[in-house]
Amino acid sequence: MTFAQQTALLFPTGGYHWPGMGDDFDAHAGPRATIDRAEAALRAAGVRQGALRSLMRGEGQIRRASTDTGWQWFGDFPLTMAAQTAVSIVLADAFTDAWGQPGLVVGESMGECAACAVAGALNVENAVLVAYRWGLALQQASDQLGLRMAVVEDLDRDTLARVAEELEARIVVDETRSLVVVSIPIRNLGALQKAALAHGAAVLVSSNNCVAHDARLRQCTEIWRGYDAFVEALDIREPRLRLDSALHPGRRLQTREQVRTDLIETTCTRVRWSEAVAVLPASGIRNLVQPCAPVKAYALEKLRSEEERLSGVRIQTVRTLEGVLKLGRSRTSTTTPPG
Repeated sequence: MTFAQQTALLFPTGGYHWPGMGDDFDAHAGPRATIDRAEAALRAAGVRQGALRSLMRGEGQIRRASTDTGWQWFGDFPLTMAAQTAVSIVLADAFTDAWGQPGLVVGESMGECAACAVAGALNVENAVLVAYRWGLALQQASDQLGLRMAVVEDLDRDTLARVAEELEARIVVDETRSLVVVSIPIRNLGALQKAALAHGAAVLVSSNNCVAHDARLRQCTEIWRGYDAFVEALDIREPRLRLDSALHPGRRLQTREQVRTDLIETTCTRVRWSEAVAVLPASGIRNLVQPCAPVKAYALEKLRSEEERLSGVRIQTVRTLEGVLKLGRSRTSTTTPPG
């Protein structure tokens, strides 16, 4: 098997962005055209002309800060997610041009939008619009319910279960056995941090000013009625590459309706990312390539350290076109903690 055939492209969850993302794209016709298509789709949806490229340069990317009155969030979350999707698609296309078609693709949460495009189930325009409209709906519903996300690391599951019940938290993403994402009322974020610290654990408040994959979101009926209708009307095609589900590890999405159902269900369904990645070596995967800033490989590295099935797998990140060309030769990995 070739390097590409042994590679899974993993598209990261929301928030994997950095100032200057795509800086090298406009010098190349193909990447420039993809960003132009994304810009045009967003412009038709009411986004200011040029806003996508401005955000890619760093203007208005989402971030969070702790203040005297609690956690506050800044930036344009829906547009950041659209930018992340567009950049991921460009880097994946560059991978295929350089190395050939990957063995499979799978996206975690917001990353599913890019995965669907790379697999051929969505065109660039629809993938970017799904990311934008889903991000907008998540933000509106989360604000209505007063929910945000937090990453909890190294808190044993029994203690986590007890603390979660007390603080109305729900596990929404399994990154590893010891690293999970929870949805929690904003008012309880401080208490969660104190509880984790008391048990020698850590909490990182998400930069996303929303939650996803929480069944409580469906309480906002009107918001989801519009979004679901949008997805139902999408022109979805059968994937031409293997496209795996992060909601149901090991399940291949092969039909239009399977893709459509996954895009709708992900709003309120827990993401089983750790298992979705851990089963990949059984399909001949030996390389995990993730389009994102290198620091974001932390969760994958931690998963590999805990999961025997991934012991021989190489993990690489890429965020430039030049970096794509070096993938087959590079054997380096990043273990810097997030934050």
